[in-house]
Amino acid sequence: MAVRSPDLMTAAFQAAYNARDKSALMRLYAPDAVHTFDGISVSKGRLAISAAFDRGFPGPSKLRGKTLSCLVSRDTALMRVLWQSLDQDGTVRREYVSCEVVERGTDGLWRYVIDDATGGLRAAAPMPGDG
Repeated sequence: MAVRSPDLMTAAFQAAYNARDKSALMRLYAPDAVHTFDGISVSKGRLAISAAFDRGFPGPSKLRGKTLSCLVSRDTALMRVLWQSLDQDGTVRREYVSCEVVERGTDGLWRYVIDDATGGLRAAAPMPGDG
């Protein structure tokens, strides 16, 4: 699955995930990408990321994504995406906001280099000097 613009990443991810096409999904990640579902357990590299996705792939749920922001500078983009996990009947089961960094490779295709699947919803750590 080739993505020639960062604003197409969400639709490409959604299509690959919902089709349960893990090969297409993994092609959206750089070989040395990092991914976390929870901010604690981090997968590094496509093989580890693929293994982390094994938990959700067998289930019937689908994803629906909406890009909230996409800031691009040269060959790097910072994205925030609202994701909804849908039951078989289309009912929203969960919502979360991801924080993603994508980069354009030498082949002109954009790929995830950092994917924090729930980073947009986790509480921030206290600032130094607070409280």
